[in-house]
Amino acid sequence: MFRSYAGRIGIGLAVALTALALVPTGGAAAAATASSTTTATASSTATQAARSTTTLGANSSATPAVTSRQGQSHCVTVIDRARSTEEFSRILSRKCATTKQAAKAAAEADAGVAASVIIFTLIEHANYGGAYDHVSVGARCDAAGYRINPGWYEWRLSSFLVDGGCTQTVLTNHSGVSKRYYGDTPYLGSAHNDNVSVIRTHA
Repeated sequence: MFRSYAGRIGIGLAVALTALALVPTGGAAAAATASSTTTATASSTATQAARSTTTLGANSSATPAVTSRQGQSHCVTVIDRARSTEEFSRILSRKCATTKQAAKAAAEADAGVAASVIIFTLIEHANYGGAYDHVSVGARCDAAGYRINPGWYEWRLSSFLVDGGCTQTVLTNHSGVSKRYYGDTPYLGSAHNDNVSVIRTHA
């Protein structure tokens, strides 16, 4: 009987020791928890940084087009005929300044050609207000005309002036809707105001 009782005690001790061996010590448990927390925090920080970089990148790519115009109300863009493989008339130079004359002189010097004829002026606001971009060429406008990339004015164009022999203009918006205008236009109308993807002007 004594041996049987001692045997049961021995078995009980063995089970207890085995259970204790399976339980991590306080230090090990804390280390495991700390490691898990650090990993989760690092992962969260990396995710936030990636999102932040993406957002800043998207914003910064749009910002220069706007800030570059501050204090410069006139630009002159010198263009040439579009080649058969080109959608728009080729841009030879674009320069901006506080006056049309200064911008024109800088653009002509940069392009290396005389661009004495202004055929079209893109204007930021309705009723000819805001920033101007004067599109200039080397000869008077004809029936073939020019296809102009609105660039900075794609989501800003509200009025325009024609000159140099150009009398008709067709604007196409981002929905593919085209509208024909005759002469100078102080307001484009709701469908094309601040919404122009292609400009075609001709005699």
